[in-house]
Amino acid sequence: MAVSTKAKKTRWVQIVSNRMFGNAVLGETTISEKKSLINKPILVNLGDLSRDIKKQNVLIKFKITEVKEDKALAEALSYSIMPSSIKRQVRRGRDKLEDSFLCRTSDNVKVRVKPVIITSSNAKSSVQRKLHRTIRTLLTDGIAANSFETIIMDLVSTKLQRYVKESLNPIYPIRFCDIKFFGISTEKGRELKAQEIEQKQPVKAAEDSQEKTTEEAEAETQEEAAEAQ
Repeated sequence: MAVSTKAKKTRWVQIVSNRMFGNAVLGETTISEKKSLINKPILVNLGDLSRDIKKQNVLIKFKITEVKEDKALAEALSYSIMPSSIKRQVRRGRDKLEDSFLCRTSDNVKVRVKPVIITSSNAKSSVQRKLHRTIRTLLTDGIAANSFETIIMDLVSTKLQRYVKESLNPIYPIRFCDIKFFGISTEKGRELKAQEIEQKQPVKAAEDSQEKTTEEAEAETQEEAAEAQ
């Protein structure tokens, strides 16, 4: 005896962002069951979302959290920039400094942050270490004082990047400053303390220190002692 099966009806639904991005339409898709869309990731180019060609190097990752009638609601998960936009800034005679660490927002969202800066010219290893310590402190404190939504919008408007660059410039001229990645983290890990950055120096800084003469090393020691005072 043949068993009859009913084909599930499919329908089109619009995928829209939450109020953070003004309920903008992110796309469309067909579904047969609401639950099939829940937690589905959506990657959107910020240039298309904001209709600003200058922001085509930025990607916003969303996750569908709810389906209501003919709309699927999505919340932002992360902000990231395309590697090609960083490569264009790298030149001989400049230093690229990167970092990656965990911290929490004011609304207790655990996030991973990956800042990247490129100096206008080569900097001493002691200056690079100071830049690393400063940028981690700036971002950790700034993120702890604001909600996840606020940080995402400050990145989209480049407010956060400008603040970090202006804060670092007195230490050493900065050519390029951005956040390579900022997003919700599910990783198990601990936040590194600022002083531990000494043990995680950039490779270039470590290589430079091996090439220094005794006189240069002594001069840098005197510089650091003066800065500490």
